[in-house]
Amino acid sequence: MTNGRRIGRAFEQRLARDLRTWLGPDATVQRRRNDQQACAGEFDIHWPAGRFPFAIEAKAHKTFDVAQLWTRQGPMFNGKPESWLEQCERQARDGGLAPLLVINVPRRFVLAVMLPGDFDRLNVPALPEMDLGDHVAILWDDLMAAPADSMLRMETP
Repeated sequence: MTNGRRIGRAFEQRLARDLRTWLGPDATVQRRRNDQQACAGEFDIHWPAGRFPFAIEAKAHKTFDVAQLWTRQGPMFNGKPESWLEQCERQARDGGLAPLLVINVPRRFVLAVMLPGDFDRLNVPALPEMDLGDHVAILWDDLMAAPADSMLRMETP
């Protein structure tokens, strides 16, 4: 396994642990195998409280810099054959879920990027956000600190 894959796998494992803790002991969060990820993101999430509304795409790229959010450069916006955002949105659409791109900003923090309408439907008033124009970014830790049942108030597309 290459170093990049190892980093990505460790990041996905961290997100799965965070999600299990956040959603509670009755929820199951399993990482999908690479050949299963084309359907609806990185994780298969079963939550007895209701349908989890997001398809999560996780990215841990050692050269990603937060400045790319404002310059709209780098793989988040300009990937080949598709950008991270395009990949996330396609997979979510195919699974009937809302897209949630989770990015590890090396040695700094983790960002959760979503569409503005999905952020508004979360209905968590104290959640600070960064307006990226056609997307909204929030800190992953802030999302994990919000009540998990805020997901129940969302209607998926």
